[in-house]
Amino acid sequence: MNKTPTLSIAIPTYNRRDDLLRCLSSVLPQLTDDVELLVVDNASDIPVSSFVDHPRVRIVRNPINIGAVGNLLRTFELANADWVWLIGDDDEANPTGVATILSHIACLPEAGHIFFSNYMGVIDTTQIAKGDDAFIACYRVQDFGARLWMSGQVLNRRVAAGNLRYAYAYPSSSPQLVLALLAARSEAVVFSESEIAIHHSAAYHEMWDPYTIYDQMTQMLSLNIGGKLRSHMARCFFSFFSNYDKHFLEVLHTRFADAERLNEMRRIFMLRWQAIFSCFDNYQSLLADLHGKVAVLDNPQHAETYYAQLSEQQKSMLWPSARVGYVK
Repeated sequence: MNKTPTLSIAIPTYNRRDDLLRCLSSVLPQLTDDVELLVVDNASDIPVSSFVDHPRVRIVRNPINIGAVGNLLRTFELANADWVWLIGDDDEANPTGVATILSHIACLPEAGHIFFSNYMGVIDTTQIAKGDDAFIACYRVQDFGARLWMSGQVLNRRVAAGNLRYAYAYPSSSPQLVLALLAARSEAVVFSESEIAIHHSAAYHEMWDPYTIYDQMTQMLSLNIGGKLRSHMARCFFSFFSNYDKHFLEVLHTRFADAERLNEMRRIFMLRWQAIFSCFDNYQSLLADLHGKVAVLDNPQHAETYYAQLSEQQKSMLWPSARVGYVK
């Protein structure tokens, strides 16, 4: 292998033996002398080194669990290559994934970040975006969820390393998005029609608590990314979070189902939507409606009256309790 490989394939993992083995089996046949394979074990109960023994796999084990985001970001400190492909341990590489990435890097060495087409959002035509307007045109609102998928991105390690402190500072469930947004300030970002990974995880809403995601992601709006890009990301968040009124009903429902969670969800609801609305021209009217809804939450009598008027269809829109654990 070259002293400085072109690509580091980095797999952060924790307690997913079978998934990890499947992922590794999809990557190993594709390795070249220009590619290194790194596994960062986040203090799994069964050490990865006890069941993976391959000369091309470099395993680094954290002495303590540093959290999913910390483990993900640590790969940039450990990788040796100029480019890093973060692939989820529960995903696998497309049979031509490595070759596709290397060809993109060879053709586009000046890029700071590469988004690839994936199962959630197809990119019709490969484009290179430089500057806010071009980035916004490529980063479509309807594809916001698709661009969150870690395994469908490759990052320029030099650019990512320069912004790593911000990714650590913003406790987001998608630190790769923090790095992408910061890269877009000064670097070209590629949106490729090619696919590099295969998804195997459960449905997104079954894996993550939505209120934690909302709370964390909206903090990204305070990143130093400029007003135009910030407003676009607010529109993406608004669309991705589906429905303002639906989330209000969810918090309202919690008042009668799980009182211990009410204050936490109320706080998140207020902060989340205040942050998003602040990026819109009609901020004051949206904020007035937000305060009106919070006033209903804070008045038990009004809340009970409001809740009693909900239709069965409205109640059926709420997140199923078995998935989020907030509503009994």
